[in-house]
Amino acid sequence: EDLADMLESIFALTNNPGARSPPPALHPAQDNDSAPRRREASICGSNVNSANSLFESTGTVSRYRRWQSRKPQQQLLLQQQPRSHYSIDEGSRYRRPNTNLFSFGLRMFNLKPRVGIEQWQSDGFLKSSPLSPLEVAYFLFVNVSSGIDKKQLGEYLGSDEPFNVEVLHRFVQLMDFTAIEFVAALRKFLQVFRLPGEAQKIDRIMMAFARRYSDNNPKMFASSDTAHVLAYSVIMLNTDLHSAQIKRRMTKQEFIDNNQGINNEEDLPREMLEDIYDEIAANEIILVDDHRC
Repeated sequence: EDLADMLESIFALTNNPGARSPPPALHPAQDNDSAPRRREASICGSNVNSANSLFESTGTVSRYRRWQSRKPQQQLLLQQQPRSHYSIDEGSRYRRPNTNLFSFGLRMFNLKPRVGIEQWQSDGFLKSSPLSPLEVAYFLFVNVSSGIDKKQLGEYLGSDEPFNVEVLHRFVQLMDFTAIEFVAALRKFLQVFRLPGEAQKIDRIMMAFARRYSDNNPKMFASSDTAHVLAYSVIMLNTDLHSAQIKRRMTKQEFIDNNQGINNEEDLPREMLEDIYDEIAANEIILVDDHRC
């Protein structure tokens, strides 16, 4: 800003030669000092002329004129930026991204997801009106690694509210399980959030996973219902084999018996069920957050 003010002053002096004229005559009582003052005014005038010649020769004045002509366009562009995503520091003429707004909404989400969603919408991160489940799902999906609490995310996705159910299905559709083995796909799915504790919420989430897995692997099961029952069965097996509160563990044969006739009233291959049991027994499905609990 100081440089711009200096250039404006020099530009004004260049276009108004009268501004460089010597000051009016001093009072007679100050005649003793008039000679130094006249010399000072002469020196200032010569400096202005020298500076003017220098700026003209280096093209500074022409660049300043071009800068002046672009100022209205620059101000218009700044005004068109969404205010919710930018802040202006005092004394600065440029907008900078404001990450504090996202962090504030994040803290709200981690305390109460619905309030966090409303805060992000209020701050302009979610622009649809009325709020779109697809936009919310995509926003949560791309920001999973930005500090979103996995437990709260699981609670939000598992809710029985119609809007949340739609967000859940849109969220799962953003994941790809093509040509991935069933347990590996389930592990990948459960790394994104923590399963809620309520059985009905778990069931809704497993249903969304089953539909997506069946869409990506249409020849694996007779229907998505098979994937749904098997996914829920695997979660129960994981808890049964690795929970310290359970004394008697489920046997392999019991697991196979529990899943008889789930593939459109037909049995799944015994080898497949045995492999699932062995894998869960050897490698518990653990969410990242579980290590901190």
